[in-house]
Amino acid sequence: MSQRYLLKCSCGTEHAVETAQAGDTISCTCGESIQVPSFRDLQKLPPVRDPEAGIRKPRRSWHPIQGLLFGIGAVLFLVPAVWGISIEIHRRSLDMTEDPSIQRELKRNLKNIGNLKIHESYEVWKLLLKRGLGRRNPPAYVLNREMSQYWLTVELQMAVVSLVGLALIITSLWIQPGRKGERHG
Repeated sequence: MSQRYLLKCSCGTEHAVETAQAGDTISCTCGESIQVPSFRDLQKLPPVRDPEAGIRKPRRSWHPIQGLLFGIGAVLFLVPAVWGISIEIHRRSLDMTEDPSIQRELKRNLKNIGNLKIHESYEVWKLLLKRGLGRRNPPAYVLNREMSQYWLTVELQMAVVSLVGLALIITSLWIQPGRKGERHG
């Protein structure tokens, strides 16, 4: 068996090549084509220590904490973002235009109140004191405006949670994995 040397791809994967392959082109698992050096330059490469070793995979680059931060960040980013978008779609579908018939009714009632005599106004006032104003039933557009404001605050809270998730994702990508035996002070 001829001597074998380690030829490194730009992706970090090392390939064991034989002297008979000098000048040939090989393909890496990443898809890149690698030109095997000439016989003279091939001997300058580090030899394969174990003749059975064909390909050594690059070391894992993610630390478990990075993966955990990335996973939590992705969930905290995506779930509120999707939920917030669906809330915004619903919020925009609410009808918040004022009903003109309500304004006409209000004007008519105000005109009637203005036409009451003093003793009639006093009787209405006593009746209202005794019975109360009753249950307030606001028109649909008023309820929709209140609902829209509520959902807007929920959307803003979702945006804050999404930003926290994005920060975790960026942090997980920014952290450099430590080597074995290294201590972080």
